[in-house]
Amino acid sequence: MKPISEYNFREIVGQYIKMETPDSVKELVKNKEVIHAFCYIDQQAGISFQVIEDTPSLIILRYDEGYVIEPMDALDVTIDERAKTKNITDDYIKNITKEQLGFRFMDLLDPYRDNQFPDDVLIETYTDPPQEILLPVWMRPLKIEDSIIIAKALETVGDIYEGDILCILPTDEGLTAMDYELYKIILEEGDKSNEEV
Repeated sequence: MKPISEYNFREIVGQYIKMETPDSVKELVKNKEVIHAFCYIDQQAGISFQVIEDTPSLIILRYDEGYVIEPMDALDVTIDERAKTKNITDDYIKNITKEQLGFRFMDLLDPYRDNQFPDDVLIETYTDPPQEILLPVWMRPLKIEDSIIIAKALETVGDIYEGDILCILPTDEGLTAMDYELYKIILEEGDKSNEEV
């Protein structure tokens, strides 16, 4: 088993894993040293683990840098364990969109992801146009449109407000973002300039 930080989230999300039992739940699992859990992404709470041991109540653990884990071989997961997590595995598969799945497998976004919330990225964003002020903004990619990643701002920074629609653009230095409406205006002005030439 290794510290959770040594795994890429794609190696554990949607998987059954073994985990060194956190002190906070040892009594609930009869002091077992190792527990089994199903790992999934909760859109509000991030990477989460549903413990599948026999316990008095449902135990869900949220991502913690202190966890020591190991993905389980599919053959080591019992029928009983699969039955206990059927609802959450069904929901996990049913609620993930093709777009989300695509973004989760996009290596380009990995340097910008949050460990606990891998669906979210922190990208330098033009926040005070026409001034070229770049500030980091947390955002969640939603879809790809005309080869551009469209995202939703998750916080207010400068002239960017929570819920604003942004576009993520590649540059020589990495990724940058700007307000989507501003991006469209810049494109239209560029098209007009080309027509005049």
